Amino acid sequence: MASSLRATMAVFLKDLGIWLRQPVTIAASILPPLVLLLVEALGAVSVGRSPVALVVQDNGPAADRVVAALQDADVFRIQRVDAAAASRLMESLGVVAVVTVPRGFSDAVGAGAPTSLEVRINNLNLDFTNDIRRSRTR
Repeated sequence: MASSLRATMAVFLKDLGIWLRQPVTIAASILPPLVLLLVEALGAVSVGRSPVALVVQDNGPAADRVVAALQDADVFRIQRVDAAAASRLMESLGVVAVVTVPRGFSDAVGAGAPTSLEVRINNLNLDFTNDIRRSRTR
């Protein structure tokens, strides 16, 4: 145990001496992890929180719960718009998807009848498209 500690301390002191004599070594040791952190941060920012248009055509309690769940999930940047604005946003690539809560949604949920949300996805980003597909099946 003591010999391991002595060897570790010797290596530490040798490396510290090299660092102090050659500042380029400090940069060579620290820059690669910093660049990796920057690349990871940019990747996380570019993939997360894509803009999604939300069209709500029903004012019932089930629709309100769905809207609240989408907004509280903090996965997408939700823009609540009407159907015409949603189409314009989708065509101009202002959003990557349009989620529509149809009329009669709350009544159907209340009656236990099958119902669904309409989801239109622009397929330009396959990763995001797969995220939407996975989130709507849950």
